[in-house]
Amino acid sequence: MLRHAAALGLDVDLQATDKVKALLGKSQHKPKYIPAMTWADVPAFYASLEEPTPTHLAL
Repeated sequence: MLRHAAALGLDVDLQATDKVKALLGKSQHKPKYIPAMTWADVPAFYASLEEPTPTHLAL
């Protein structure tokens, strides 16, 4: 994207992404696997959501 902007004549820093990566360092995020609910358990799960809270409504 930055190369495209530079080709269009816009004033961009082509090393911006490299600079940001150097400043931020390595990511500390470690992905965690969360198993999905089986389809057979879904009706009982939705039935257990009695309170109309925003979280329950989002589900």
